[in-house]
Amino acid sequence: MKRLRAQAMVETVLVMPILLTIVFTILVGGLLMTQKYAVTVAAREGARICALQQDVLKAQDAARSVLQTYGLSPSQAILGSCQIDSTRSTPYAVFTVSYRTETIVPAFVFGGTQNQLTLTSTGRFLKER
Repeated sequence: MKRLRAQAMVETVLVMPILLTIVFTILVGGLLMTQKYAVTVAAREGARICALQQDVLKAQDAARSVLQTYGLSPSQAILGSCQIDSTRSTPYAVFTVSYRTETIVPAFVFGGTQNQLTLTSTGRFLKER
């Protein structure tokens, strides 16, 4: 009987780290997806302001506001400027937002380095004439 308990304990010790790694990776992946969505919404909102008003400061303020709404710190964000993409027949306003976040799971699992991961999104909006 003691042999079975020892065997179960050894199996638990071997399997538990793998199981916990998988669970934490799934949880952190979900958190990162939410943060990526917030960065995408911030970039889209910045591009919208650029297209309508062509005001960089208002676009950056709008992007900061969106990041704060999602609980992200705007101080960790790199906000772009209003650029006009005229390569097509209709001009588009382009605005980029990058956000540096830290993870408890090694970031190389998600494509980063060490414990930091940079989430970047570019918003395009049709420019008003």
